Amino acid sequence: MSVVRKSLKPFARRVLLADARQVYAIESEAMQFPRSLNTINQSLQARGILTIGVDVADELAAFNCYELRDRSFYVKAFAVMPKHQRCGLGTALVVRLKELLTPIDRFAIHLMVNESN
Repeated sequence: MSVVRKSLKPFARRVLLADARQVYAIESEAMQFPRSLNTINQSLQARGILTIGVDVADELAAFNCYELRDRSFYVKAFAVMPKHQRCGLGTALVVRLKELLTPIDRFAIHLMVNESN
């Protein structure tokens, strides 16, 4: 059971290169085919690719990785640590993406994730 209480609103923050091992841990637990740590490092350093996450007890518990293209966001990876699922963390990430749509003249979110994940 997650330590997130329903009354708390999860805060989405930017994921940094220092968070790469936590991103890898989340993918390893939540996905059938996680990316390699090297691929995650490259993604976190890539120009035009942004990653936001949600912390629980000072540890990254959920994240999404997206690319800005055309007038849309393309979500390339999205995962929530299994022990924190069904607590609103994934919803907080989607809400944050939706908040970013209007201010920078973007109006669509596309999911580009593997069916197996």
